[in-house]
Amino acid sequence: DGQDNKKMPTGEVEVIAESVEILNVCHKLPCEIKDFVKVSRLYDYNLRLRSQLVMKIREYLCYVHGPVLPSCLCIFQGAKKFVVPSREPGRFYFLPQSPQQFKQLLMVAYFQLLIEGLVLNAWPVEKCYFSTPLPYMMYEEAMKDYGGDMPDTRFASLLMDICETFPNTEIEFLKEALNQPGSCFQAMCVPDGAVSTVKLKPIFFLQTLDLKWHSSRLLPQMAQARPGDLLLIPAGMQECVCPLLGKLGLQCAEPLEGSGMAVGNPSAFHFLWVVDFPLFLPKEDDPGQLDSAHHPFTEPLPEDTHLLHSQCEIGGGSILIHKASEQQHVLERILKDDPSLLSHLLEALDSGAPPHGGIAWVGTPSISDVIAFPKSFRGHDLVSHAPDFVSENELKPYHISVNWPADAETYSYIDVSTWLHLAF
Repeated sequence: DGQDNKKMPTGEVEVIAESVEILNVCHKLPCEIKDFVKVSRLYDYNLRLRSQLVMKIREYLCYVHGPVLPSCLCIFQGAKKFVVPSREPGRFYFLPQSPQQFKQLLMVAYFQLLIEGLVLNAWPVEKCYFSTPLPYMMYEEAMKDYGGDMPDTRFASLLMDICETFPNTEIEFLKEALNQPGSCFQAMCVPDGAVSTVKLKPIFFLQTLDLKWHSSRLLPQMAQARPGDLLLIPAGMQECVCPLLGKLGLQCAEPLEGSGMAVGNPSAFHFLWVVDFPLFLPKEDDPGQLDSAHHPFTEPLPEDTHLLHSQCEIGGGSILIHKASEQQHVLERILKDDPSLLSHLLEALDSGAPPHGGIAWVGTPSISDVIAFPKSFRGHDLVSHAPDFVSENELKPYHISVNWPADAETYSYIDVSTWLHLAF
């Protein structure tokens, strides 16, 4: 009695076994059966949602098995690639981390517009209700108010420029920072944050500053701070201060929510378009040169956007360049890359390709969360323990030998393919 489970169709049925036969024995459980392990059910949900979405798509679209092992020249810029040997001397395949160009070629050949309508019609009803068109935010507004291009609008803490509060400050680190060109002085108010900051060991702060009278009154007023709130006040170069403050505010919100303080609504679902992105940004190591803000295939304004779901990027760069002349101009004239490496893509775009793009679905920061047997950060398979060592006899048909380092024991954990070279 009292053990009914209303959440299950058979929750009121109890089965009493007349006989039990042990078919096998588990000598060691692969996981601990405890309450906190229940969070792993989210992983099951991700796999099921991906499967359901793929099955729905296959009801209308054709499944295309694309090339898995292309040439090295097809893999552009920073995409990781893994060497796969062939039986022809000196020739290798390359396994790409992401077959971006092949997906783009398929989208060039067939086009359907599936963004807001797909989200609205296929979104699980038990999650929440939302309407279209989805709200949007300018890129500059996101950087100014949230410190980054992926704002989490579930939390109300915004960045504020407080340079006017300290026009002639005598505080040394503020004075030094504000005298530099391109610097800024920002603040963020975390409601009720001062009460719980003692639990945030990585965060160091000054409880009091030697402020002038007008500054000590004006600063909380500008930040709309109340007694017990936490004010985060960094100063320095704008491109460093704003992203740092935005991330710090989100890190403060998590433990505050865990302690029961209503900083925001982390369980809510907020969709948001972020528009008017810069197409190129100065390179970090060479500011005189340009680099792609997203990737070299992003369509210029007005199609360079983010689609966010509760700060998770599900559509980045979004619409891709569909004109061969534009793509060649970006590669050759702006990024100074050789366009001949992507001649297959340029030829496809030159056949009258329509605008095309893609979108993610599950709100997760990593693609490994929707893969049943994901690789580790170092590319290792934790189930089969790959990559593993290969004997010389097994390497001979592929014309490969291993050039071992001097201290082989020190490097025994490194993938063997790191030390491969051709044997002619």
